Amino acid sequence: YKIIIEKSAKPVFAEILKAYKSNINPNRIKVTIIGRVESPGVFELGRGASVSEAILTSGGLKAFKGKTTILRYK
Repeated sequence: YKIIIEKSAKPVFAEILKAYKSNINPNRIKVTIIGRVESPGVFELGRGASVSEAILTSGGLKAFKGKTTILRYK
C-alpha cells in the first residue's frame, strides 16, 4: 500500500486528532502470542498494552528453562 499525505491548510493539531480517531490508530489491536504460554492465540488488547500484559492475557508463561526471546514488530 502507498499512503500519500498532502499538505493541509488546517492546523496540525486538527490533523493529528483526526488520525487519532480514525481506524489507522485503533483503540484496540490484535496480538498473536505463541510459544511457551498457557493459551497461545490471537488476542485483542488496548493499543497501549505492554508485552507483559499480552503474555498475562494468554495465561502467563509456562515453566521453562533456557533463553527467552520476545519479538516485537512495529
